[in-house]
Amino acid sequence: MARAYQEAHILESLTSSVKQLQSTTNELTRIKGLHEEKLKNLTAANEALVKKNEQLELRVKAKQFPKHERDITTLGQSQVIQILQALDIKTLGMGAADKKAELRAQLGLPKETSVTGGKPST
Repeated sequence: MARAYQEAHILESLTSSVKQLQSTTNELTRIKGLHEEKLKNLTAANEALVKKNEQLELRVKAKQFPKHERDITTLGQSQVIQILQALDIKTLGMGAADKKAELRAQLGLPKETSVTGGKPST
């Protein structure tokens, strides 16, 4: 009888240990999934940052970029087009004045006003 009691107690103890191990395994699996999701999100965020960095590098490397606001007025059409294309701006269908206006807008400059006889043109 004592032996049966010991065996029952051992079996109960082993069953409890197995349940704890299963619970721990389930928790570790859940945590692993969370870490994998976070890693996936961080990887995606890193890829987005790399892409933005490449775009910024492209903008910085734009050929013949004007150093002063007044230089925009002296740029030739091909130069304006090159700069706008480097900035990923579509120029198809735009007139010469529109391209220069778009360049000014991309640089955060106010619209240029033409002066005729001392008054802005309308």
